[in-house]
Amino acid sequence: MRWLGSVDDVASVEDFRPYRDRWVLTEVRRYFARPSFPVSVSVSVLAEREDRDLRWREVNFAAGTGVEGTATMVLPVSKPAMRGVVLAHGGSDDGRRFFLSEAAALAAQGAAVILPVMRIRQDQGVDAFAADVRIAVLIERAALDVLVEVGAPPGALSFLGHSAGGAMGAILSAVEPRLARIVIFANGAGPLARSAMASGLSRGAEVTEDLAAVADWFDLAHFVGVDRRAQLLIQQGRADQTVPMAAGRALFDAAAQPKLWAEYDWDHGLDADPQARGDRADFVAGTPPSVPTSGGYPPTAPGGPTDDY
Repeated sequence: MRWLGSVDDVASVEDFRPYRDRWVLTEVRRYFARPSFPVSVSVSVLAEREDRDLRWREVNFAAGTGVEGTATMVLPVSKPAMRGVVLAHGGSDDGRRFFLSEAAALAAQGAAVILPVMRIRQDQGVDAFAADVRIAVLIERAALDVLVEVGAPPGALSFLGHSAGGAMGAILSAVEPRLARIVIFANGAGPLARSAMASGLSRGAEVTEDLAAVADWFDLAHFVGVDRRAQLLIQQGRADQTVPMAAGRALFDAAAQPKLWAEYDWDHGLDADPQARGDRADFVAGTPPSVPTSGGYPPTAPGGPTDDY
């Protein structure tokens, strides 16, 4: 197996801090790049069990030089996977447990599903925050390779991200060309930028123009505005007190086509809303959401997702 969709390597990522300068797409893609040379990806199966025609695995996998991912996988047993889904939890630490039932439902419908662990420090300064965001994106990208390794069709890969996981989906929309569909639920323009600001202030820094510029670099509106092949669905709860409706709508308005907006009578926990969850499952299977939506899809680009932009 080889790394796909990569760009030029960064010699020393510790010295490469594009978020301290203006937002430039080429530099963004360099920062979140995987190795450009072919490498084998080591996947260690830590535990495995079968239950009701589903295979559950706990795995570790390589995600770049010095970067290792940990994840739960759920795979259909009696039939080949028809699609692959990365399901990203929210929060700043391991939140896989909240998404196990959704992963099982997706696998029962024919998807190979992987739930990587994501950890992002927000109290160690802005450079530590940026490094953790980069590592999280590398892990999510490597998770796609793991899905292909277990048989998911390379042209049918999707990413579903809740809250902070949705932020990773926004970044991936600008840097990962293999994705066919992306769902961002319970996130919007502004939250990741505010987290970057809070991380900077956590080490005793003051609000300065430089810190404000760093925070702006992490505004997800920059990322979703990049032209992409993937179809995008943004889901928002009308009662969300963590990410207001206006923030979600601002993210949608900033996003390039193709895109859809769907809103629900629910709070920030859209992972638990049966209708929103069902709409995500239908969306990755190629069916439009059941709730009224706005937006629309232009014709899909010939050939679908490829290894490069």
